[in-house]
Amino acid sequence: MPNYHQFIVNSATQIMGYGPASKAKKWSGLVLTVLLCPQVVAQTPAIAESATTTGTTAANSTTTTTYSETISDVLIVLDSDGRSHTVQHTVATNETPLKLQLPGSVIPHEVMFFGPERNRYTTDYKNNPSVLELSSGSAFARYQHQYGTEVQQVQPGQFVLTTPSVPANIDLNGERLSHSSMSWVFPGEFEVISYTVTDYSTGRWVSANNTLAFHNSGGNQVELSITYKKIAGTLTLDKPACSDINTQSDACAEDLDEDGVPDYRDVCTSTLGETINAYGCTSNKEIVLHNIEFETGRTYLDVKARHLLDKVAHAITKSDHSFYEISAHTDNIGAAQKNLQLSQKRSDAVRHYLMLRGVSPNALRAIGYGEKYPVRDNSSTDGQRANRRIELVIIQ
Repeated sequence: MPNYHQFIVNSATQIMGYGPASKAKKWSGLVLTVLLCPQVVAQTPAIAESATTTGTTAANSTTTTTYSETISDVLIVLDSDGRSHTVQHTVATNETPLKLQLPGSVIPHEVMFFGPERNRYTTDYKNNPSVLELSSGSAFARYQHQYGTEVQQVQPGQFVLTTPSVPANIDLNGERLSHSSMSWVFPGEFEVISYTVTDYSTGRWVSANNTLAFHNSGGNQVELSITYKKIAGTLTLDKPACSDINTQSDACAEDLDEDGVPDYRDVCTSTLGETINAYGCTSNKEIVLHNIEFETGRTYLDVKARHLLDKVAHAITKSDHSFYEISAHTDNIGAAQKNLQLSQKRSDAVRHYLMLRGVSPNALRAIGYGEKYPVRDNSSTDGQRANRRIELVIIQ
C-alpha cells in the first residue's frame, strides 16, 4: 500500500497545514493540512487517504490500480475589520492535473511545491506567477486578501459572509475534488452568531471557540453562509469592566484551574497546589502539547490542536523567553527515514500555524526527530500513542 503525507502547511502557511516523503497524513484542519500519495509530499491541513487495490491475474501476475485523489484545504484568518484576511490554500493531487488560480491583484507571501516534480512546478510558477499547476504532489500559497461582495455588513459591526463550499479558483478539467475543506479563524473581538444548516450528505461543520470549519462531502458544491459580529467594547455603569468574556487581559480572563495563568494562554491543565510556570505547566523546559494528535502518517492540525496552539501563541507573546523549538516525535511504525520526514513536516505545520497567530518566525525553529527519542515502550498501543507527540522546548 502506498504511503501518504499531509503537511498542513503554513499558517504562516501553514500552518499550515497541508508524495512520497512519508506515510499517511492527518489534517482533517486548519489547520493549516495535505494528503499525499506515493509520489507526493504534502504540507497542509485536511487530507484523505488514497486507496490502492491489488489483484492477481489468471497468469499469476499482479496489477495495481491507484485511484485519483485531489484535495483542497483553505485556511482563512480574518482581521479585525471583518473583511481583510490571510489565506493559506493547500492543494494536492496524485494524478489529475490541477490548477490553482491566484487572485489577480495578489502577490503571495509564500508559494511552495512538494513532491518529486517540485522543481519543474516551481519553474513554471515563476514563469506564470498567477497560477499554481501540478499533476502530482502538493502545493500551497499564502497571501493576504479582502472580501468584496461576499461579505455584507447588515448592521454596524455585524457581517454576513456568503461563499461556495468548493473554491472557484481550482481547475480540474471537469473533475471533482476528492476532498475540500474551508476553515475560518475569527479575531477574539468577533463572535459567530450562526451558519448555514447543511445536510450531512453535503458536508459537515466543525466549530470550536473562534474557529469554524466546513468539510465538503462528495464534491458537490453548496452555498455557505456565516453571520458574525464584533463584540461591543463600550463599557457602561451597569456592566462591569470584565463582563466581556472574550477580553484577553490577565485582570479579567478566567482561570478555571486556579493556577494563576489565565485560560486564554494556559497551555496545560494543572492540579491545585502544583508548582507551574508562566505557561501553566509543571515542566520548565520541554512542554508536551497533549491536545495535538495526528493520525498515523498524517500532519493535519485539527480544530482541537489549533485551539491549543492559539493558547501557545498567546503564552509565547506574553513570555520573557525569546526562542523556542517545536520538536516532533513519532512511534516506530514504518521506516525510520519516513518517520523522520513525517515528524519534520508535523513540526513545520505547528511552527507555521503559530506564525500565522502572530509569533515571530525568528522566535521558532521546527525539528523532527522521528522515532529517535521515545518516552514509552513502542510495544504497546498506549506507548506508541505517547511517542507520537509535539513538544514546545524553551531554548532561551
